Amino acid sequence: GYYDFYGSDHHEKWTRQSISKNTITFDGGKGQPAHNMSARGRTTVFRQDDDMAVVVGDATEAYGNDMSKAIRTLAYLRPKTILVYDLLRAKKPRRWEWNFHALSRIMDFGPNAAAITSGPASLCIEMLAGPEVDFTMTDRFSADPDPKISDYPAQWHGVFTAREPTASAEILALMTVDCAPSSVTDLTPRATGGYSLGLDGLELVIDASGAARRK
Repeated sequence: GYYDFYGSDHHEKWTRQSISKNTITFDGGKGQPAHNMSARGRTTVFRQDDDMAVVVGDATEAYGNDMSKAIRTLAYLRPKTILVYDLLRAKKPRRWEWNFHALSRIMDFGPNAAAITSGPASLCIEMLAGPEVDFTMTDRFSADPDPKISDYPAQWHGVFTAREPTASAEILALMTVDCAPSSVTDLTPRATGGYSLGLDGLELVIDASGAARRK
C-alpha cells in the first residue's frame, strides 16, 4: 500500500488491515483488529548457524478472540530456500487465506503455485501441504489512495484461499529465491504436528517449535 495521509480511507481500510500484509487472514480478508494495543505477538524461537536460520512467531493474541492458535515458523536454508509453516486454530471453521504482495503482476502457475519478479530477481512460491487452495490475484485495494496527493502505481496482491472452511489448518509453503530448482521428497504429517520432509538432500522437521535437520 501507500501512505497518502494519516487516517485516509486507504490508510484505515487497507494499510492498517492484515490483508495488506504477507500474513494469514480468513473469511474474505478478516485478520487482526486495527487500533488495538492488545493485538500483539511475540517471537518464541530464534536460532541460526552457517546453513540455516529459524524464527517462530506466535500471533495468537494479535487476532483477539477469533483464533486460538496462530503460529508461523520460518526456516531459511541458505542461500535460496525458505520454508513457511503456519499452525492455525479457530473456535469455528474458517476459510483460511495466505496473502502476499508484489510491485508487478504475479505469475500464476495453477491453484497452489505462483511467482513474483522484480528486475532480475524472482521468487517462486509453492503450497506444499495444507487445505486444498485456489489462487487469485488483483491489482486493486480495498480503498484506493487519494489521487489528489500523487499518482500511485498499481500494486499486485495474491492470495491462496482454502476451498473449504476448517477449524484448524497446518500450511506448509516453499519459497525459492530466483526460482532455484528444489526437490521435495517424503513429505509426511507428524502425529505431534508439523511435517517431516526431504529437501534438496536434507532431512528436515518443521513445526510450531521450530525447524531442525535430522541425520
